[in-house]
Amino acid sequence: MTETIHVLVLEDDLGLLSTLVEVLSDCGFSVMSTSDSSRAVELSLEYDFDILVTDVRMSGMDGLQALAKMQEWSPNVCSLVITGFSSETDTLRALRLGVGEYLLKPFKIEDLQAAIDRLVVRVVSQRRASLHESNLLSFLRWSLAGFAASPVIQEKCAWALPAAEKARELADYFALDEPDVQALELASLCTSLARHGLPKELDTILPPRVLTLLQNAQGLESQLLEASQALAQGLPLPSGTPPLVTEALQAGASTNTGQARKRRATLALALALEQSDQLGAAVQAYQSLAAPPPSSEGARACLALAQLASRLDRKEQVLTYAHQAVAISRSLGPHSLAESAYQAGLLLDPLDRATAHALFREAEELFSSLEMPGPASLARLARGLDPVQLQWQLDHPSDALRAATPWLLPRLRASSEPAAQNLARLLGEDPELELRPALPTLRIFSLGLQEIFHDGVRLADTSFRRNQKARQLLTYLAWERNRVVPDEVLAEIFWPQEGTRGRKNVYSMRSILRKALQPPGISQEVAYVSRQPQGLGMDRDLPWWHDVEELRGCLRAWEQAERAQDTNACQTALQRAAELYRGPFLENCYLDWAVQARQQLEAQMCQALCRLAELLMAKRAAVSLAEALEVGRRVLEIDPCYQEAYALMMRAELERSHPLEALKLYDRAQKTLARELQVEPSMELLRLQTEARLQL
Repeated sequence: MTETIHVLVLEDDLGLLSTLVEVLSDCGFSVMSTSDSSRAVELSLEYDFDILVTDVRMSGMDGLQALAKMQEWSPNVCSLVITGFSSETDTLRALRLGVGEYLLKPFKIEDLQAAIDRLVVRVVSQRRASLHESNLLSFLRWSLAGFAASPVIQEKCAWALPAAEKARELADYFALDEPDVQALELASLCTSLARHGLPKELDTILPPRVLTLLQNAQGLESQLLEASQALAQGLPLPSGTPPLVTEALQAGASTNTGQARKRRATLALALALEQSDQLGAAVQAYQSLAAPPPSSEGARACLALAQLASRLDRKEQVLTYAHQAVAISRSLGPHSLAESAYQAGLLLDPLDRATAHALFREAEELFSSLEMPGPASLARLARGLDPVQLQWQLDHPSDALRAATPWLLPRLRASSEPAAQNLARLLGEDPELELRPALPTLRIFSLGLQEIFHDGVRLADTSFRRNQKARQLLTYLAWERNRVVPDEVLAEIFWPQEGTRGRKNVYSMRSILRKALQPPGISQEVAYVSRQPQGLGMDRDLPWWHDVEELRGCLRAWEQAERAQDTNACQTALQRAAELYRGPFLENCYLDWAVQARQQLEAQMCQALCRLAELLMAKRAAVSLAEALEVGRRVLEIDPCYQEAYALMMRAELERSHPLEALKLYDRAQKTLARELQVEPSMELLRLQTEARLQL
């Protein structure tokens, strides 16, 4: 074998498990093993396995169920099923899953080796087919690029090569796999050169994924193809171009944005596509995020897919995607797991009450252990309207309670508990109480995904006529909060090179905002952005909320708690700040004020998150240490060279008796610092490396 074959063994008979691992390792395979089917699914999210060897009958999830889960994100995995007896039901299930080999216990080692050898032939064949397709894509791309570069074609179709290059940049920006990137480039060249002498026989050798792009006008890749073609020819973008594609073009998709940024951009694109009812393209974008490696965006994408499946009454898909969201979150940390378990439980409650309640219970326990009483209380209420928790929510209303209104309010209405009735009134069930404003609260999110809501209703991107400057202007005015900004200042900030036309643009942007932000169903004009004699500002008499202001308040509360030496208040403020900080401020805006604000908030959040990790580690509980690691990973997403975060995570791993993981962190820090800053790790990291070696 020229390439290693990676095998996962799932068997709850520990004696047989040891034998299988020994035999397969002796055959030269890279082998990982577990006796827990749930752990097998988690491992498949972290590693790419070629072959799964599994028993059928196991406690909890059985082997065939685990295989079905693995196939959701590794459809080409080969499988060998081992069982003590073969029932007709299991045989049919195995056939549906495309099980490659089947062995009945007891079996001879020679039979096992023969079955594995047959699977290896399939693995090698799949690899050769993939390599052949990649080579064909490369050859065709090289051939057409040479054809496009010829003087005759350059005179007729000068945009062919620039369009292909722009297509690759966009594909890289949205983190498409390399075969998809190559297919997009080739499809771009075929589109550009279609009328300039391409042989008809080309259609017979083009790989299927290229033909799909050329024949199907739906999907993310097709939209990237159309956008790159228009840009290269100097034409307006197609009317249906998603705003995130426009932002990618404006920001310069070739910049090194990092995987986290690409995931956020893809998630925002998927949300926009779903909202505009382009469901096929939205599903494609969500599914690209759900693929390994695990990420918070991937978990959220799976929940979105489950929600979409629920809308379409596809119950099996709801179950599949909800469980996948939880499986992804298990590898991210306890906070992510708690949130995903809670959301997945809400989706599964109408379909599988027992599973939903188990998820609610797990979420409640995790939130409680993380000292987050509000979410823990809501998870308990999701299982049943407990009077004590109802009263707690009455005494501590929060954003989380408002977000729970869609599922909680119907249950409150049906209950005769006095606390339930009072909470229903608080959530707006009784309009005579006037506890909610007549106007919806404008909610502006500019950290990570840039979204605007009227209460819980997301504003469509088309409301802004695909004009991102309008969004940025709104965010700037919200950032300034109490200040009225003169028109000439706004013109200088947003249109510094346009002179008097800049002031006209200010008037135009206010008109766009006035129409976009007008609440539905309200006849009188509502101007959240108001015109004052001095300029523009946010109307303080209207209800609106900005995540950045809320974040600043949390950071101030943290500083005050530090001065008062109140560690509980510190942790509460920092956990709320961590919840609010979904990503960089106005990530795709490169105006000077936005860049400065983004850098300022990033520096503050690195310090705040590291302090939160310290407080969690001081508790020394297993769940707190796991949460500290999750927080540390968030710091490194902001600044991959932040040495304090590496040190905190190494200490957490050593506290958990995982010295090998601590050494991996040191190795990562050393390589990143050398590549990005050309410096060596700090003395603290060196000390922790030595401590980790001594623990081995």
